[in-house]
Amino acid sequence: MFIISFLGQYLGYLIAYFTQDELKQGNIYFRLIEIVCLSSLFFFNSDLVLWFFLIGFVLGFLFNSEYIFFPVFSNFISLFIIFIYGLAYGTLNFKKLNKLNWNILLIIPLFILSIKFNLISLGLGGVLGSIIHKFKSFF
Repeated sequence: MFIISFLGQYLGYLIAYFTQDELKQGNIYFRLIEIVCLSSLFFFNSDLVLWFFLIGFVLGFLFNSEYIFFPVFSNFISLFIIFIYGLAYGTLNFKKLNKLNWNILLIIPLFILSIKFNLISLGLGGVLGSIIHKFKSFF
């Protein structure tokens, strides 16, 4: 199920490939979908450890790559939200296929760590840092 949630970005890439004419008109809606999906992860994951959350927030703000933090989410609803987020993300990054491929490589170490430790707080903090970057680029 974890792998299927990350295939959303490639499906979004395919959608963008076949609908290139409508990409400019839907740009604001795809950005809004990204922000809503990232924000909704907070409602379905309530295990917060303050130190991990703060470390994740700083890392998320510095690296600005929310896909690094997605492997820590393991419940079905969060994985579905990540899939929907990937659709919008892949569509917006249509011209940057290398960026999509690097996301998969970046998540492998955190996925291995999340099997042993509960790092949901770290992931939520990182997602919050990414949301702030999304809001800055939204306006």
